[in-house]
Amino acid sequence: MASAPTTASRSPETSTRTPGSAPHDSRPVVDVTALTSRDDFLLELGQALGGQAAVRPVDSLEEALQSMAGGKRGQVLVIDGGDEGRPEQQPGCARGRLGFR
Repeated sequence: MASAPTTASRSPETSTRTPGSAPHDSRPVVDVTALTSRDDFLLELGQALGGQAAVRPVDSLEEALQSMAGGKRGQVLVIDGGDEGRPEQQPGCARGRLGFR
């Protein structure tokens, strides 16, 4: 099930900025579409991005491409290779469908 992109919103009164973290009033720089079915993958991805991107989880490559087509910011596709039971999430399959050789 796909959901709306999310970013962490922080109140300047309740949090302090750490070195290397995003400014409190920053907007996402890019839209990340994540092809995954694992919540732990999304949590790790969100932590790694540190509020610099809006993350939209999707269930299929087709859904990912549709989501990315209308984006106004830079677009990044992240494919979780840890879910080996889903062939559409294998990098070779995605490469071919995206026109890469």
